[in-house]
This record gives sequence, C-alpha cells and structure tokens, in this order.
Amino acid sequence: MTDTFRLDDGNLCVRAMQAEDAATVQRCRNLPSIARYQGWRPTTAAEVVALAHEQVDRAPGMQREPFQLVIETCHEQGNYNIVGDMGSGAFDPGRQMEIGIVLDPAWQGRGLATRACRLLFTHLFRTGLHRITARVDPRNAPSIRLFERLNFRREGLERLCYWDNDYNEWTDEVVFATLAPEFANTAPGP
Repeated sequence: MTDTFRLDDGNLCVRAMQAEDAATVQRCRNLPSIARYQGWRPTTAAEVVALAHEQVDRAPGMQREPFQLVIETCHEQGNYNIVGDMGSGAFDPGRQMEIGIVLDPAWQGRGLATRACRLLFTHLFRTGLHRITARVDPRNAPSIRLFERLNFRREGLERLCYWDNDYNEWTDEVVFATLAPEFANTAPGP
C-alpha cells in the first residue's frame, strides 16, 4: 500500500512519509521561515509518527484524509537527505486534489521542488486525476514562483479566508490550479 509508494527520478525521490522521518519533518515544518506559511505545524515528532501510521492504507489523491510524502535526495556516496515534504488531500478523491509543499531552506534554489512536483503530478495525472489545486499565502514568494514555474493558472485571491491560530490573524490565499491536459502540454517529457 502507501508504505511502498515511491517515485524516483535520478537522485530525487518522492515517497510515502515513514515514522523514521518524523524528526526531520517536524524540524523543517517548524523553521520560522517555513512555519509562517503552513497549516500543519507538528509540535512534536510523535505527531508526525502518528500521521505516518495513520496513512498506511492511503495513496495521494485517492482519499479525503491527508497523505504526506517526503522529498529525498541521494548523493553519489549513497547518503540520503530528506529535503522537504508534500501534503495532499483530495476533496474529490481520484479526480481532484490539493497539494502543499515544504522545502528546507538549505535545499532551496536547486530546482528540487519543481522536480518533485513534476514527478508526483505526472504520476497522478497518468492515474486519472483531473485537477490539482494549491492555496498559497500571497506573502510566500517562493511558493508563488514554484506554481508559476509549473504553469499552474492563478485562479483568484480568497481574501482573509484562513484563520491562523498561531499568528492570531486572518490571511489571504492565492488559488492556483492545473488540469491534466494543461499539465501534459507544459511538462517536460517523461
């Protein structure tokens, strides 16, 4: 099932989050520059472990409940690094899903987020998914650039639509989306 979900592209891998990934995922999601724009900020590694165990029978885009993936790189020496994670939830399982992505600042600027998204999205569209959306805080410039680079369409701005308990404020969200045929026409070859 999902504990074997894995997509590889050279030295990059997108795979199901495992319990062993908890400390790295929890640390990255709580870095100030990352946490500011995330809805899921696990306060302990145990929260990440619980989600890893909870999602064992899930697959990205195929259920309403969250599915968390990690983005991993492999180096020539055989060392692996978790460089970020991706969260998905399908509001219309098997047809439409929403994606969120986190990349550790130490790994940003190398094209890893773009490659990881293309790898996952190509897989999901080939399995029949129709539409992928993303909601981004307009202050999160790197994520805005990522979805523009992926040729997602900016569909609109939802004003003051998300209440952030940790920051005690309402925030806006820019809505991005792409459809299977649009993505197929803009993505690089297999």
